[in-house]
Amino acid sequence: MLIKRPASKILQGNLCLFASSLRIKDLKIPNFFKIETPDSGLGVGYQRVLNEARAKRLSEYLLEGHREKEAFLPTSIFLATDKLLPFDEETNTITIDTERVGAFNVVDGQHRIRGLILASEKDASIDSFEVPVNIAVDLDEISQMCHFLIVNTTQKVDVAIEQQIVARLTDLINFKKMPVLPRWIQRQVDRGEDQRALAIVNFLNISPDSPWKGRVLMANSEDESGSSSMNQKSFVTSIKKHVLVPSNPVGGPAWTVEKQQKVLLNYWRAIKRLLVDKDNEISVVFRTNGLELFHGA
Repeated sequence: MLIKRPASKILQGNLCLFASSLRIKDLKIPNFFKIETPDSGLGVGYQRVLNEARAKRLSEYLLEGHREKEAFLPTSIFLATDKLLPFDEETNTITIDTERVGAFNVVDGQHRIRGLILASEKDASIDSFEVPVNIAVDLDEISQMCHFLIVNTTQKVDVAIEQQIVARLTDLINFKKMPVLPRWIQRQVDRGEDQRALAIVNFLNISPDSPWKGRVLMANSEDESGSSSMNQKSFVTSIKKHVLVPSNPVGGPAWTVEKQQKVLLNYWRAIKRLLVDKDNEISVVFRTNGLELFHGA
């Protein structure tokens, strides 16, 4: 399917953007967009998990406003693709071949998109409602992930998601097309603390003989069994604060992450054996106070 929309071409350094608009019916085309979210482990995506209640509130507002012809949604959605889009400079229009371009990644605005689609499912007359979009073209997946993090540095972004993104960027620090990052993000990437701490936490959370097995709620995962007593954000922050520091004997550069994982595993196994009763699976040892106390020790 071909979609032709009026657009303005915007060049920001090496980034090429098209400022345009899309109708709700465009967003509903099969495979028009996708949302990359990390799994419960180290993750490969970068988006938050969708908050369905938030999207529903937006859809209710849109439906009510649409009936009075006063629906108002000026904030633009940020889409990205690793392909190019044909742009006619004489007519200032872009052409989107949905089969060739494939699914756009939603860098920012997934709740708006979901709210728009929910509204359309209840009232198809809203299908022609237009929403502003910025479309980045010729942007590889790593750059898209970086732009998500940059866009959200001035907003409230889930720290656990941020930790996973920074950890993944550390793996790709020599990636030839790594975009320029804000200094504070670049420092985190260069130090590699998030990557190392996240690897330790993930190891403790999945190792069969770990006292922390299944107790850590990782980013974008749900505690279906009710066994979690700590979230990834707090655990990673504690590791960075107390363990991966020069004053800690196991925090030096000579220690590989594998050695640190084994030391922390043995340490927590000893703590559990000495201080936790066999029948006390909800011991304070596995809460924030216990985590901070024993990592500090």
